[in-house]
Formats: sequence, structure tokens, C-alpha cells
Amino acid sequence: MYIALIGITMVSCTKTNPWNPKQAWYEDKDGDGRGNPLVFVYSAIQPVGYVADNTDNNDNLPCEEASPFYADKDGDGLGDPNDIIMACEAPPGYVDNADDKSDFAPIDYTPVPVPEPLFAYNFDEGQDTVVHNSGSLATQYDALDMSANIPSWSDNVPRSGGTHSVDFGTKYDTYNYVHSSTMIPELAGMTQITVTGWVNNKLDETGSGGNRVVSWINSGHDGFDIVYMKGGSLNTGINQWPDKSAAISSAKITTNPLGSASNWVFFAVTYDANDNGGTLKYYFGDNVSKAYMDNEFPYPAGPIGQGIGHLAIGQFNQECIHYGYQRMFRGLIDQVKIYDKVLTLDQVVTVQLQTQP
Repeated sequence: MYIALIGITMVSCTKTNPWNPKQAWYEDKDGDGRGNPLVFVYSAIQPVGYVADNTDNNDNLPCEEASPFYADKDGDGLGDPNDIIMACEAPPGYVDNADDKSDFAPIDYTPVPVPEPLFAYNFDEGQDTVVHNSGSLATQYDALDMSANIPSWSDNVPRSGGTHSVDFGTKYDTYNYVHSSTMIPELAGMTQITVTGWVNNKLDETGSGGNRVVSWINSGHDGFDIVYMKGGSLNTGINQWPDKSAAISSAKITTNPLGSASNWVFFAVTYDANDNGGTLKYYFGDNVSKAYMDNEFPYPAGPIGQGIGHLAIGQFNQECIHYGYQRMFRGLIDQVKIYDKVLTLDQVVTVQLQTQP
């Protein structure tokens, strides 16, 4: 058997024997000397209408230099930083700034008068460790105290939010709180209550009995206690722990580990001790749809008892924290309001959609 060996010369890419492929040339349709990075050819010589530069992102526009414009879906003059186009001039519905953190298309509704809340916490401070009350009792109860570092201030806000919200995160290895320094007598003896707010849940994990959203319960006795339940529902305890209540909403609160802007959910809980012996209702909405009534329950709990606990948002209050830190809400909270009236559906929708000053 004979085997023929054929010598093959391998060309290596070295300084002494370089391999030079044909150069890439980019179309320069507007003649500004910069090419479109998406339209190119390979050639040993420069084709007519093509250049070596590939930094032109607006080569098909009639202007020499395009500018970024941002969608302003809610018409407030502020643009959505996540919805951008390049153009010579601002198209209808676009602006030249990206300052809107919650730009959403308008929702059709008819605003109605809403009574002033006793407490309104907009979380727009953005710094320090106090959360001011802008409700009717602001003179008597100016602010809530907030623990340092956690919750942190966030510029992630819902559509009707202001400049900031608070983010409790997902870890609970210490007492992270937003709470009153004293008990508030006006929250005792109430026969009508509406609590509204926005939540953005990051982790569908709960401590025993649920994660606190808004509470002034006194260790499972007198008070009011709204909690987030695993799976996305709310439960409410009135003069008792929520564990003993069957008044559980549908699973309307979504979870997103990043807490994206689209994950905000609006809620309202109303209680009327004088309506058929006691009635509790839940309402839900979000950034793109107006609130609706989820369900209602008979709840014969009577007026709120006199022996209430401190007001707290997002975690147990001082009366209950000895049970552990794990009942902390896992995510962001914004725009919490407490009324001494039962709001109607139209009023709930108005609270949800009216942008805060």
C-alpha cells in the first residue's frame, strides 16, 4: 500500500504574515460622514455612499443629528425613560425629558369629592427617618418614625405617587419599622374605617399570620390589622388577629422580585360596624386599571376597642414585635391613607387615580 503525503502550507496570523480580511463599510444615507451600523458591506475599496464610521443611529432621518424623545402617556409633561425614540423633532405624545418615574396611559374616570383622611403618608421625604402626615390630624400627629437604612427610600412609585416610596426589601434580621411614637386615641372607638395604599410585593413569603401592611393591633386584641397572605391575598383582623378572620380577599397582589413599576397594586379596605352588624370590603386596582370591589364579608366585630396598639406600616408595632421580625412586608409601600369614613367605590377610584401634590 502506498500513501501519498501532500504538503499543506498553513497561513498563520502573525506580524510577519498578517491576514487582512476585507474592510466593513457602513451606509451613510444622510451624508454626515457617519454610517448606519445595521447596513454594511465588506469591500477592499470604499463603495460610493459608504463610510468606515458606524456611529450613526439616525441615518434614515432628514436631519443631520437626531435627538432622543420620551413618551408622555399621561400628559403631565414628563417623559418615560423606558419608552424612547430618536427623531428630529418631538412627535405628538413625546417630550424631551425623561423625568417621569410612573408614566401610564390615562384611565377614564369621573373624580368625586373625597373626605379628608385623618392620616396621609405620601412617603415623599426621600431622606432622613421621619414620614410626615398630611391628613387632618397632622397638627396633633405630625409624623411617623422610621428605622435607619431599612426601609430605604425609593424613587419607584405608582401612577398616583409623588417622588418617593419606602422599600422594606426582603430581609428581616432586625426591627425595620415605620411607626408612631405614641398610641393614637383617635384610632380607637372607630365604627367606620377606610385604609388605602399601594404595595409592590417582591417576595411571596410570609411570617406566621401574614406580613403587616397597616396595623394598630394590640397583640391580637383591640385594634385593626391588615396583612399580606402568601399567594397574594389580604386578610384583616378587627379586635383580633387576622388568623381568626375568614375575611380574606382574592389573590390580587402580584409578586416581582425586582419590584418593577408594573408590579404596583392599589388596595382599599373598608369597615362599617353599623352596616348589617358589621361589613368589611376589599377593593383592588393597579397602574393600568381602575379599582373595583373584590368582595365583601360580614364582620360583626363592633367598634375598634379602646386598648389599641401603636400605628405601624409594613411591620409589627411595638406591642407585637416580640413575636418576631418575620412579619415584615417584603417590598415597597406608598400612599397610605386612613379615613374615619367608609368610602364609596367612586371615592376609592378617585383616591387611586388622583396624582398627589
